[in-house]
Amino acid sequence: MKKNLIRIFSWLLGLLIFCVLAVIALGVYKFNFTNDDIFFAPELPTNTVATNSAVTAINQRYFGNEAKGDLNGDGKDDKAYIITEDGGGSGTFFYIKAALATSAGFSETNSILLGDRIAPQTTEIKDGKLIVNYADRKISEPMTAQPTIGVSKYFVVTDNKLVETAAPTQIANPASTNCIKLGGNLVIEKRGDGGEYGLCYFEDNRACEEWALLRGDCPFGGRKTTGFDTIDQKYCAWLGGDTFAVPNSVCIFKNGSKCPTIDFYNGTCLAK
Repeated sequence: MKKNLIRIFSWLLGLLIFCVLAVIALGVYKFNFTNDDIFFAPELPTNTVATNSAVTAINQRYFGNEAKGDLNGDGKDDKAYIITEDGGGSGTFFYIKAALATSAGFSETNSILLGDRIAPQTTEIKDGKLIVNYADRKISEPMTAQPTIGVSKYFVVTDNKLVETAAPTQIANPASTNCIKLGGNLVIEKRGDGGEYGLCYFEDNRACEEWALLRGDCPFGGRKTTGFDTIDQKYCAWLGGDTFAVPNSVCIFKNGSKCPTIDFYNGTCLAK
């Protein structure tokens, strides 16, 4: 009799340990916050959805991409982060959520859907706005396709509720717009003096400085610079000038003015 009780007790203890391990393995978490850290307490799935024949558990998990900053103007650092949700099917839905700092810790906001099987990139809080960058698919692409389309979404907190807002209005750079319109690929480069310029690349590695392209000083399709020895000689060609691959090269502009290519590249001699 005593041996049987021991066996039953051992079996129940083993079952209890198995259940605890199973709950941990599910990886379902409730989000609890302190002023400095995020930590997690495992619990059973918090949501269920009734179907015609069964009840399906919806699992929510902390994904990450945490950002810190003031979202409600109280001078305290709030937190924003991404969670995922799945119900056992093929979809994995990504949501953005915030936690507002209070005297007692943190108070969670509502969550907002970003998309299904997206590829999160960065999350930041800037000037009271929450900015989420991620990659998604084209509408025409199947869900099995790799996300390659960049998306940026902006959110603010209003009455302790997270809401999506419009992206800030920006004035388009006409030279950059022209490059993209002509089928070029715009890359921002730096001159010898540290100044930036936009380089519009076309096929066969041909390129033009974006404003020279817009003015017509550099032809559509770009200048081929593979024969030049130095970056300053290439820079001269991209700006619409003519030069040769020789030591102490000179950049000759359409109006007849000249500059040593190295001085032109370093910004110490300008086209007149």
